[in-house]
Amino acid sequence: MSALIRSSILLVALAACESAVNLDIEYTDASASDAGAEGGEAPAPGVELEACPCDETQGFGCCVTTNGPSFCTLDANQCTQEKGVFMKCFRPSVVMESVCCWHGSGVGAVVAYAGICDGGPAACVDDDDCRGAASGATCLHRPCGGQEIGQCGAPGGEPPVCP
Repeated sequence: MSALIRSSILLVALAACESAVNLDIEYTDASASDAGAEGGEAPAPGVELEACPCDETQGFGCCVTTNGPSFCTLDANQCTQEKGVFMKCFRPSVVMESVCCWHGSGVGAVVAYAGICDGGPAACVDDDDCRGAASGATCLHRPCGGQEIGQCGAPGGEPPVCP
């Protein structure tokens, strides 16, 4: 059998095999498609998504505001313009071994992950989130803009300011 015939048979077999297994699978991220992005790309800054919690892995934070419903956004400045608190997290992360800290209070405050909270209290959802905070700290929380926001503090203390 000539080399040309063997090559032709091999090409035909390869083409048949490829058409049988070519599934054309495309994976997309559900949170990105909710924002109107295609192919799993992160949405552009300024994109808003209704309702929190947000997909932190895509860079979103929850803008908690009493100006309207809380929403997910990539832009802290946009949140400040909406007179809100930009919350990149609500509680410590066991996966990242990071605490979630308040930076500021009320309108323009940012809540984000850090190694330690050196400028403000730790954010929390329940008392278990305050175990690493000051001795006897509890989670002081309140409803705000359709979300529950909290900070660790002494029992009977003030919860965070709702913007």
